[in-house]
Amino acid sequence: MEPNQIQKKPNSTLMSSIVIIIIVLIIGGIYFWKTNQEEKIETPNSDLAADDTARIEAELNNMDLDSLDEGI
Repeated sequence: MEPNQIQKKPNSTLMSSIVIIIIVLIIGGIYFWKTNQEEKIETPNSDLAADDTARIEAELNNMDLDSLDEGI
């Protein structure tokens, strides 16, 4: 080995720490992704039932839109 040549050894502690951090981030991402998927499955596709639609329509018909811009 020549005196000008320096051998570089990777720091195994640093490498293992980086690998552990990456693994933890991946596991956390998978956990949050699966949790979000489960919430989507539990919610029904149609949020409004027929009576909800009728109630909303009745509220819209009862609103006084003439006095809406009085405060401007």
